[in-house]
Amino acid sequence: MKLALKILGVIGALGLLVFFGLTYYVMNTIKNNSKRDNSITYSLVQNKTVFKNLETNKTYTINTLQNDTTYYFHFWATYCKPCIKEFDDISTNYNRIFKGKTKLLVISFEDEKKITNFLKNKNYKLPFYKADSTQFFIKPNIEIVPTTIVVKNNKVIDKGLGTINWAEIN
Repeated sequence: MKLALKILGVIGALGLLVFFGLTYYVMNTIKNNSKRDNSITYSLVQNKTVFKNLETNKTYTINTLQNDTTYYFHFWATYCKPCIKEFDDISTNYNRIFKGKTKLLVISFEDEKKITNFLKNKNYKLPFYKADSTQFFIKPNIEIVPTTIVVKNNKVIDKGLGTINWAEIN
């Protein structure tokens, strides 16, 4: 009986150590990941081809973006129903929001043929791009679609996860 109690005590103590160790690890991971990295990623700075306009087939690098312009990088996917539903809201507000020094890039990481086939029977008047997923944003991470990242002067100034109410954007 005494041996069984000692074994249970040791197991309980080990369990507490594991629990507190994991808690400490998770809390530090959350704290470290919550620091906002406002710099454009290394792959963009290296001037690699990172995205392609599907209408003009022109490719762009970070050096082709103007520093005094605000860019909305809006990430989506053909399988994402909220993304597709959001296109009507973006289209309705496009001319009001994206004029002058404010530009929109609607970007997918999917295969170019899949994107173009999806858009073929749609009447969206938006600037669609294909991203090279091996060279585009590493930080800030694109965890879900839709995600919108706002960049100005090569710095991330805002990031929105999920759908956005485009009517509220000034």
